[in-house]
Amino acid sequence: MLFRSMTVCKALPSLLKEYQNLHFFFIGAKDKKSPQYFDDCYNFCKNHGLLERTHFMGSRKDVYDLLKELDVFVYSSNHDSFGISVIEAMLSGIPTIVNDLPPLLEITHNGLYAEIFKSGSPENLKIAIEKLTDNILLRNQLSFEANNWARKNFTIEAHIKSLKNIYSRILQKN
Repeated sequence: MLFRSMTVCKALPSLLKEYQNLHFFFIGAKDKKSPQYFDDCYNFCKNHGLLERTHFMGSRKDVYDLLKELDVFVYSSNHDSFGISVIEAMLSGIPTIVNDLPPLLEITHNGLYAEIFKSGSPENLKIAIEKLTDNILLRNQLSFEANNWARKNFTIEAHIKSLKNIYSRILQKN
């Protein structure tokens, strides 16, 4: 979770009230350039009595292992140039929820392989989380299809195959 958006935090009070067994894990350290993003999120959760079910994990080296333990991965950012953590979640087989930033739409094939919510809308994010929380079949289908999509398009093998195709086309033109 990048601490560049309060959208997730603002969706939490009603979600945690409605779903008694939900927990949220925020992974990532304070951004040295803008530590207030982390502080704002933490303080929001503290002030709303949510710290018992929101866990601020800090910077971690075992993210891949943590990803495998999640039911759903939520990514909310005000800006992003690629979304590598979204791809990591998809490759881990976790159903993913992302906001509607163009790079995130691109890596999820215009939302075909992730649940999409409107940027900056805690209400829209809440609906997306509820949709996946309430529907295990949808979660399983989305994780399976997203995993296949990510393997075909974002692994080292897929990149090498793409490069070979490019070089072959160049050589055929000469």
